[in-house]
Amino acid sequence: MNLSDNIAKYRNAAGETQGQLAELLGVSNRTVSKWENSEGEPDVGTLMKIAEHYGVTLDELCGFAAKKAEAENTREPSADEAALRAFSDAFDAVNRLRGSIKEEEPDRFVPPSLLKEDYRNTGLRTTGVFTSRIFSLFVNSKENNMALTLLRNRDNFAWLDTSADELTKLLGYLADPDIRRLAKVMLTDTFPFHYTAEFAAEKAGISVEKTEDFLEYAASGTVTELIEGTKKIYMKFSGRTAGLILAIFCCAYEITGEPETFEIYNADFHPILGEKEERS
Repeated sequence: MNLSDNIAKYRNAAGETQGQLAELLGVSNRTVSKWENSEGEPDVGTLMKIAEHYGVTLDELCGFAAKKAEAENTREPSADEAALRAFSDAFDAVNRLRGSIKEEEPDRFVPPSLLKEDYRNTGLRTTGVFTSRIFSLFVNSKENNMALTLLRNRDNFAWLDTSADELTKLLGYLADPDIRRLAKVMLTDTFPFHYTAEFAAEKAGISVEKTEDFLEYAASGTVTELIEGTKKIYMKFSGRTAGLILAIFCCAYEITGEPETFEIYNADFHPILGEKEERS
C-alpha cells in the first residue's frame, strides 16, 4: 500500500474522520482528502506528526516497510538461508511423519491413538513409527550441525550383505589416519577445485602413492599436458561425494563422542554460517 492508502487505513482503524485528523494537524478537510486521493502529499514535518499520532514508523506510513518485505520474500535466498530452510523443512516433515508433535501444533500424519508418552521430556509425543520406519538425527553442537533422515528400505538393507566388499573397501580407506587427513584437507573451502596428487599429498602431509591410490578410487581425473610434462589433474569431491563422506565422519563422531556434547531433536538450530564473511 502507498502513502495515500495508509493514511486512510490508519485513520479508519483509529475511528477518526478526515475532519478530526485535519483539526489535529491544523489543515483543512480538503487537504486530508487530497492526501487520501493521491492528489498531494504532506510535508516531512506533517508526516512525522501523522506517524507519531498513529503509533507507526515513517516506513510503515509511507509503505516502505511493505515494499521491503515484498522484496525480501521475492528475492533469491542466500546459501545460508537455503540451508536453514532445508533443515527446518526436514525437521518438520520427519517429526510429523513419525508422529511427534508440539501441543500447540496439532497437525500430524499419525492417528492420535498411536501416540505414546513424552519422549525424553521434550514435550513431543511419539509413536512406534519412529523406531520401526524412520531413523532421524538432528544434531546441534559446536563440532557438528547436521540433519540426517533415513527410512527403512524395501529390502531391509540387504545391500549390507550384497555390497559387503565395496563397503569394506571404503571403510578401510576412511579408517586410515592418512586418508582421514587427506579427506579433511580436500573438504575445506580453501582447497582448489583442480589439483594434482602431488599437491594434495603435500597439503595432507602423506605419501604421493597413498594419495594417488585414494584419488583413483574416490575422485575423477583427466590426464593433461602441462609445462612440466604430462600430469593427471583431479577434481575436488563433488557436492554429493563430499556430503556423504562428511556424513560418515559426523555419524561416527556422534557414536564415539559424549552424548551430552550435543542436543538431539533440537528445532532451535544454530549452524555456524557466514563465518568466512565475518572474518574478512
